[in-house]
Amino acid sequence: ADAVAKEINQEIAAGSVGQFGRLILTPSWLLWRLKFTLNVIPLAEIVWVYHNHLASHGVHSLVICTIDKKMQGVVLRKDQVPEALAAVANRVPWAFAGFDMERYKLWRKDPGNVIDAMQNQ
Repeated sequence: ADAVAKEINQEIAAGSVGQFGRLILTPSWLLWRLKFTLNVIPLAEIVWVYHNHLASHGVHSLVICTIDKKMQGVVLRKDQVPEALAAVANRVPWAFAGFDMERYKLWRKDPGNVIDAMQNQ
């Protein structure tokens, strides 16, 4: 944990960081704060990112799917999500970017198939 914190601090100090609300994007890491936690994802582990909008609640989020088969959402303002999505997609060109219903259904059924597709593209 200390080595990761040191690397993150060095990247932030170097200044090549994007911030979109609570989401921070460094050259190697994606971080966001919750009330009592800090979520940290190495960019190398990202498989798919997309914009999710729950119309019934007016909530917009950036959804991040990772190689360990997790799917996490970061709630952002509506105007922050497209910019955050573009920035992450730019840093992880191997990953899928943008929502796709077939990919979503496949992820829900078996994330391993989506991971394999990303690794073999």
